[in-house]
Amino acid sequence: MKRQWKPCCFLLLVTLMSLQTAFAQGSTAGSQYLALPFVARVAGVGGFYGIGALARDIGGTSMDVAAAKAIGDGNLNAEAVALLEIPIFLENFTLSLGGGNVRNVLFEFTYGRGFEDTDVIISQRTGNGFGGILTLSFFEKSLQFSGGIAQLDSSFGKFFDTAGREIELPNIELEDLKTHYNLFGISLDFTNDLNQPTEGIKFKVNLQDFQNNTALSETLTTSTQVTAYLPLNQDITWVWHAFTSDASVTTKKMTDRDRVRDILSIECDMASIPVKQEQCEEFEEDLTNNIVAHNENGTAQPLGGNSRLRPFREARFRAAHARFLGTELQWNFPFFGELLFQWAVFAGIGNVSDKETSLFKEDRSSYGSGFRILSDELTVRLDGGTGQEGFQWHLVLGNPW
Repeated sequence: MKRQWKPCCFLLLVTLMSLQTAFAQGSTAGSQYLALPFVARVAGVGGFYGIGALARDIGGTSMDVAAAKAIGDGNLNAEAVALLEIPIFLENFTLSLGGGNVRNVLFEFTYGRGFEDTDVIISQRTGNGFGGILTLSFFEKSLQFSGGIAQLDSSFGKFFDTAGREIELPNIELEDLKTHYNLFGISLDFTNDLNQPTEGIKFKVNLQDFQNNTALSETLTTSTQVTAYLPLNQDITWVWHAFTSDASVTTKKMTDRDRVRDILSIECDMASIPVKQEQCEEFEEDLTNNIVAHNENGTAQPLGGNSRLRPFREARFRAAHARFLGTELQWNFPFFGELLFQWAVFAGIGNVSDKETSLFKEDRSSYGSGFRILSDELTVRLDGGTGQEGFQWHLVLGNPW
């Protein structure tokens, strides 16, 4: 589906210039308040804009309240709210809660596994979710243990090809997906700054227990990341990032292709014209193969998007095992008041496969550059890069790693 997103340059400019004074002008009795417009673009999802609000250190505690409203491509409409770091008895033991919903998001994806080259599909989806996580921190958050749950419900609307034509799928039965996640994590941070580090190293290990109400196997995914910051001088930092993710099946469900096709119940011979019937049959084959591969092997955290393999759309490469190694060279320059302007060049290489023994037989690479505006706790990041599938760019909040 052709996208008609116009960059909201005025909103971006207001956001950047407001970072310098927002907290200072919204402080009362130890609490701080911020409300800012924002604009963003994520490859494979499209562009959106809206407004976000944040109240920090409520009542003199560490608790923050955040909320956002966004609209964008394909009549996307979304809201989210979160209560962050609510103290539970002790200041270093906190609870964070959040929830939100999104309607009519258009998501570009393929049903191929690993580096398979299958047709790109655009799916219209609606979903909502909520969750909570408990965190126990030590040594000023240098060591953190966390555990929580998340509940995500999603439903599928229409499917389109990249030309915007609806894919005819007569009588398809795609059950609304209700997923439950049990989450566990540990992090060690030996950097000079928790939010904008320029020196040191940090480690993270996350476990994700995936459960659902459909014919998809339930899985346990373990993801590990290490990021090192090497200062070359006062203004230049060389960053290295390594990431691994591995899934294992805990409850295996159906792996017989004929049974999967029976559940999907697609009657492609009822399509209006032969071309539509052929398109329907390709969709059915790719979806069936994807479900069977997941049920046999599980699905790890994907590669592609604004963090790892940036020249590819979000969640481009999915399989049971994923590996990534990336590096960035970052230059910081004075920008406005206490804000910094950062120019970065980056490169990375990634591998995914359903079989761990085949992980390094094929890879995808990425090269690019980015421009960022940095405050003490927030980064506005514009990154663009090139890979085997061409050029992609992202405009998002937050550092890549």
